[in-house]
Amino acid sequence: MKKILSIILALSMLTSASSMVSAATVDGLIYKNSSNERVVDMRPGTMTVEANVTGNSSDTTAHLISAVYDEDENLIGVGFSPETNITSRTQNITATVNVDTMDGAVVKNFIWKDIQGIYPLTSVQSVLIDLEVTENPGYQVLNWSTTADSTGHTYKILKDGAVLAQGLTVDKHAYVDKTQGSGASNYQIKAVKNGYEIGASNIVSSTPIDLAPVAAPSTVSGTQEWTLDPTDIRTVNGY
Repeated sequence: MKKILSIILALSMLTSASSMVSAATVDGLIYKNSSNERVVDMRPGTMTVEANVTGNSSDTTAHLISAVYDEDENLIGVGFSPETNITSRTQNITATVNVDTMDGAVVKNFIWKDIQGIYPLTSVQSVLIDLEVTENPGYQVLNWSTTADSTGHTYKILKDGAVLAQGLTVDKHAYVDKTQGSGASNYQIKAVKNGYEIGASNIVSSTPIDLAPVAAPSTVSGTQEWTLDPTDIRTVNGY
């Protein structure tokens, strides 16, 4: 009981603070309802939070702690994942949260090295982003939905891990990429506030539609003979 109380107290203290470390990278955050269906926001009842986390250093373990706060910043639900080894590899970490209401509530996801030490590995993940990419001839259209539009953050777009665009304001939920190459590209959206990443979308792989002109047919060689059967001649329009 003391352990749980100390965790709740620590969560309350950390709600407005960003982590100063980057010992891990969050490569996507997903919410699922009790039917295991993916949703773009938290719902009352049993919810599952899945985070893809990659360790940036050796011998790193991680816990996902998903905390739900009401509009007055009171903690109304919390879920913990088991300890997971994320040393130099990406692991899916899952926590389950039970809440009675989500009216005005906010979900904040903490990635900690361990529960007792309260050592954060990433900044607090509070923005859920769902990304879709539509393939078009010569360009790709990125559309994303998010759970938060007023947290003072901006968006950054990554293409194959490199920054494609950044500083996009929260009212922007679409982007057109005309920098097409050959083969598939991986896209991701991240939310950034005060220099810290506070949300990461799913990674979407997309292949542009080829704009190369259709090659003209090669010259037809050889000859072809046709034999006209006189019985096939028909009278047309009186002739």
